[in-house]
Amino acid sequence: MHHPKPLIAFLIWILSACIAPLHAEPATPPPDAGETIPMRLAAIHKGDVVYVQALSQFAKTLEESSGKKIRPELLTNGKKGAEETALQELFAGNLEGGFFSPITLARQVAPFRALVTPRLFTRPEQVRGLTGSALDTALREAAKGKNLLVLGYGSYGFYGVLNFRAAASGTPTWNGLPTRVPNDPWMIEVHQALGLQPSSMPASDLTEAISTGWVQGIAATPEMLNRTAFANANAKAFHQTRHLHGWMVLVVNLEWFNKLPQTLQEGITHAAASVLPRVMEQAFSQEKKILDKWSAEYHVATPTPTDPELATEPLKALSQKTIQASETHLNQPGVVAQAASFNQGPPAPAKRESSGKKEGDPAKNKKAASPKNTTQPSGSEPASKATPKP
Repeated sequence: MHHPKPLIAFLIWILSACIAPLHAEPATPPPDAGETIPMRLAAIHKGDVVYVQALSQFAKTLEESSGKKIRPELLTNGKKGAEETALQELFAGNLEGGFFSPITLARQVAPFRALVTPRLFTRPEQVRGLTGSALDTALREAAKGKNLLVLGYGSYGFYGVLNFRAAASGTPTWNGLPTRVPNDPWMIEVHQALGLQPSSMPASDLTEAISTGWVQGIAATPEMLNRTAFANANAKAFHQTRHLHGWMVLVVNLEWFNKLPQTLQEGITHAAASVLPRVMEQAFSQEKKILDKWSAEYHVATPTPTDPELATEPLKALSQKTIQASETHLNQPGVVAQAASFNQGPPAPAKRESSGKKEGDPAKNKKAASPKNTTQPSGSEPASKATPKP
């Protein structure tokens, strides 16, 4: 019997379609199929920096809690290049996550510039207060729009100015000080507004520049300065200006995260939530120890400028400009300004130990403790002025 060739071809196609699935292998095994899942994490600094130590503790906690289903790999000390390069590697899928500065993140997610608003964070309690705040929530949502998931925050301390200039009147000042700042246009702008003469240069040229007097100051955090030989007997003072906080943001690739089983997703978020706040406290404690060491060993003065000294008109204007720009990008008027208004208030009173003993007249004690300080500190602006119009 003669069969048309088209009919034979059709029957062969039907037979192949039925048999092939019986032998086909899945292209990508499910992540919970017994295989370990690599998680490459980048950081620009070495392991002697507290926030990188946090990354190491996070990796260890996650590996243990996941039953070694996730295998973290730390690529620290700039092994993936500069932060900008590493962030591009994360977007390309060649990294799963890492710590990045807000300045680097802001080039991709503009609202992160809010975290480097001058004088927005000047005390540890303000830094602690970011997590869970309206600003934190807004930043996390903005990051998701760029395929990033924020797991939490790290710190390398508060910025100040290390001063090598001899004081004309016995009290060192930073006004007009030729100062080396991190190599970024934003850092130049901030430190100009603070009243310095900022410039950027390679670290390899800094020793000679200081010895010749061309550079007379360094703007950095105590932790970063303590890793160098500059904070020594030659320094005259470290001005605790705290005009910026050294934030680092731990992010992962959101698409990668969403493909994980829910148990592993929860393990990642829980590991970050348990490790990062604890290590943040270590950063605050270490900064105090460093300043105490400089004072005791090198007799470096560590003055804390007053609010009026720091509230220069250029710095206030730059802060307001940054707040308005960040809120425009977030499309949430007031979310950054509210944080600024709250943080510009007076420090929370220190907790008193109760000894159980009566101290004078209870009525007088109650009267002395009851009034609230409702006045704005010098250099701050009331909430009504700090909040831009929609």
